Amino acid sequence: AKLAELHEQLARAVDESVDSAALRTQVLQLEAQIGSLQERSANNARELSAQLASARAERDAERRRADAASESGSAMHGTVAQLQNDLAAASAELAVRRGQPSSSEHEVLRRRCT
Repeated sequence: AKLAELHEQLARAVDESVDSAALRTQVLQLEAQIGSLQERSANNARELSAQLASARAERDAERRRADAASESGSAMHGTVAQLQNDLAAASAELAVRRGQPSSSEHEVLRRRCT
């Protein structure tokens, strides 16, 4: 009877040891999975950060191009206004020198100045 009881205790201890080893294996596997997920998460965060920085740089470059185009447009508008003023002055000077210019002379002057 004593031997059977000891045999039963030994069997329970072996079962508990096997269960404990299986649990340790599961814990190690889960820890490895967690480590892998953390590494992938960090890599994804770095990649997203780089994409965000690239998008911001592209947006800033586009803003600079738009600002430059706006300044260029403003400068052209000023140049056109100056040319129109020059044309009006030339037309007035011609009218004074020759009397009223014909419409064809006025058209020729306008084409030369534009």
